[in-house]
Amino acid sequence: MTNDPDDPPYYEAPLTHPAANPQTEPAKGVFPTTRRGAVAGALVMSAVGVPIGAIVAIAGLMLSAMAFGAGRGFAVSMWTVRGLGFALSFAVIGAVWGGLLGLVLALMRRGKPQGWSSRFASLLERPIGRRSSDQPNRPSRFSRLSRFYWRVLPWVIGVPGVVAILVAFAAGFRIGAGVDDRLDSAIAAADQNDPYWRIDDLLANRTPIDPEENSALVVEDALDLLPDGWPDHEPPEIPGWVNPPQSDLMIALDRLSDLDSNVRLDDWTEATLRVEREEYEEALVLARRVADLDQGRHELRIGPAVIDTLLPETQASRTAARLLNVDVAILAQDGLVDEAIDSSRAILGVARSIGDEPFLISQLVRISIGSVAIQAAQRTLGQGEASDEALERLQADSIAEFRRPLVLHGMKGERATMVEVIRRLANEEIPIRSLSGTGFLDSEETVSPVSPWGKLTFENQMALALDFMNEAVAIAALPAYERGPRWSAWEVWIEEERAEWHAYWTKTLPILMTPACQAGDLAHRRYEAVLGSMVVLLAAERYRLRHGDWPASIEAIDDELLPGVPLDPFSGEVFRLHRPEGRFVVASIGPNGQDDGGEYEPRAWPQGGPDDVGAVAWDAELRGSAPLPFDPREEDDDSGNR
Repeated sequence: MTNDPDDPPYYEAPLTHPAANPQTEPAKGVFPTTRRGAVAGALVMSAVGVPIGAIVAIAGLMLSAMAFGAGRGFAVSMWTVRGLGFALSFAVIGAVWGGLLGLVLALMRRGKPQGWSSRFASLLERPIGRRSSDQPNRPSRFSRLSRFYWRVLPWVIGVPGVVAILVAFAAGFRIGAGVDDRLDSAIAAADQNDPYWRIDDLLANRTPIDPEENSALVVEDALDLLPDGWPDHEPPEIPGWVNPPQSDLMIALDRLSDLDSNVRLDDWTEATLRVEREEYEEALVLARRVADLDQGRHELRIGPAVIDTLLPETQASRTAARLLNVDVAILAQDGLVDEAIDSSRAILGVARSIGDEPFLISQLVRISIGSVAIQAAQRTLGQGEASDEALERLQADSIAEFRRPLVLHGMKGERATMVEVIRRLANEEIPIRSLSGTGFLDSEETVSPVSPWGKLTFENQMALALDFMNEAVAIAALPAYERGPRWSAWEVWIEEERAEWHAYWTKTLPILMTPACQAGDLAHRRYEAVLGSMVVLLAAERYRLRHGDWPASIEAIDDELLPGVPLDPFSGEVFRLHRPEGRFVVASIGPNGQDDGGEYEPRAWPQGGPDDVGAVAWDAELRGSAPLPFDPREEDDDSGNR
């Protein structure tokens, strides 16, 4: 450019770059913005979901590796699937929300190209790893953090995860070997003492009985002659009553059990029982036959879950015992003492009809019925004098029952049941819900497959259950007076196993299914105390009939009258004799281990006593005492039961 006004003007190029002239960039497409928003959202959410999902998946792989190392096979754990699904779901959720956000911002950018939404959309449009700036090749801060995160994450989670899986494999090898050794050892211990301990073998090797000598069949025939629901005849319905009132027969039976054995029946109780006895005389004739039958056996049908096995014939035996108890009461009331003694023997025969049934509940029913027999016999002795021959027959039956290992039969059955239930669960024969008591199994029900680590867990629990019950069987085989301390130690052992931090996962079945063995054994020892003291009492009664007075001690009783003196199951010593006014008492020292002078309080059993359970006879002049007044209507008013 010149200052000469005569020179024409001309263009002179600027010495510097022209000022930037910002131009509006063409609007980006909706799809790229949405896609890049989805990618960014997926990466952000994956940063949270992938670590968590990876940890869960690794835990599942550790479980698979442990089972594989233990030699139980390989399967993909649901934890692995859930972990991968968790990570994928986070990525999908992030992609969806990021894509939606990108779509919204892209649409907003079109409406206001220079607004904040446009600038934010431009940020989303920048490719990951680059940014539009005066340094086009420099990665963005988001890109740098993203690259660092995804490069470090595999090392932070992957390497420890691989190490953890290898450690789980090695641990599984060790655990599997330990479970195998423990299970083999427990099975060998059971085989050594009883090669037929498994449930199928146990049932197949029960003592065979000729049908003509099977007292269980006679009991069933007698029960067929009774109406359904006897002895609790259905009372008339009374509007507004939640529970129906007791029938007259049940009131009379309760009255009978509450009376002292030397007190005669009142008129109302006698009349009520006599009507029942006369009405079902045919059933009584059959039931009395079992007094001379030594063996009984019900044919058992094991349920699909084993623990759902029904024992209807066993439970129904209680009804036959009640019918015979009515018979004993009326015979003794009529002075037919020998006949009443033989009817008491028939009740003991009903107890024997259960035989060696391999369930603890079956043996507890037998114990309950046998206790009724002894109570009925004591009542008979309280009403009059029996012949020496009748006393001798009852004494022989009582000592035979005293020597039978009832609790051992029960413990063997409980051991076989526990192991068989766990075996069926492990072999996918029954579902786990069969243990919940929700009902019987459908024959067409499908069972979910058991995982390899599930098999390992079941085998571990089977080993522990077999250990528990092998010890229970060993204790049950001991003399009665030695069992108490061993049961206490056994209970402590179970509590220690239950207290382990992993017991909920690794010991659930044996801990939950282990029966109340100590309580069952205590009931049996009480029964043994009742039987043993009754044997001594009968010998003392026979001695009194011969010599005119009670013996001064057990040693004074002739060997002919008392061959093989039974021992107190709680002390291992001879029973104690007591002579409270008008009575002759033969008693055990009971669970509290001390002599309470022959006093026994049922409600105090076994909380410390007085618990000298035993047998009682009355002096001759006090037998058959006058009845006490009784009005069932007054009892109804006082109790509010009618």
